[in-house]
Amino acid sequence: MTRRAVFVAILALALTAPVFAGDIIAMPTGNTVAPKDIELNAIWWKQPPSGTSGDILVGEAFFGVMDRVELDVLYADVRDAESVTEVNAYVTLLKETPKTPSFIVGCTNVTGADWLGGTKFGGPSDNDDPSFFAVSSYNLAAPAVPSFKTPMIRLHLGWGNNWHGDELFGGVQFKVYPNFGGAILNYQSNPAYMLTWQPCKTMEVTGGTNGGETFFRVGGFLHW
Repeated sequence: MTRRAVFVAILALALTAPVFAGDIIAMPTGNTVAPKDIELNAIWWKQPPSGTSGDILVGEAFFGVMDRVELDVLYADVRDAESVTEVNAYVTLLKETPKTPSFIVGCTNVTGADWLGGTKFGGPSDNDDPSFFAVSSYNLAAPAVPSFKTPMIRLHLGWGNNWHGDELFGGVQFKVYPNFGGAILNYQSNPAYMLTWQPCKTMEVTGGTNGGETFFRVGGFLHW
């Protein structure tokens, strides 16, 4: 696995909506955090022995600052390599309704810090630059009680520059039971598949694959 493939592969690790088995790290979705809510994630991804670095640990914090505004902080420790941190911002211009999708704009790596695949890792400088995006999300099906026969289905579609690849990204999330869901997403032309279980109201456990490699995630929810 090349170093670039490593950086792309660690993206398929995260979840940012209760039992929606989620997003991909640095891939914007419409699953923003409500005002005064906080989501914390700890992620472990096992890199294959042929890779250029060891296992990867990721920490995430998502803050609902106010209505329509979210700030995120992501920390990635690429073992045997480097650790990096970025700050992201989301602004909801149009809220989702039963008839219309949401429309959200924002910027990942607002401060232009060293980031995965950037100059700190011998990659292009635009991976360290602020990366702007626009994304839309919509519940295609939203039954009162999700089941295998009547699942909840949520769609995401976005576009972004620089780190986002100057290309479209997105996918589908689903819930087939009130505390069990999954997702199939594509970001930077890299597919991710994941399942999520919610053992209690404030905790989630996610497992999945990206490029055939396994990852696990534990997430918690707080209100301040």
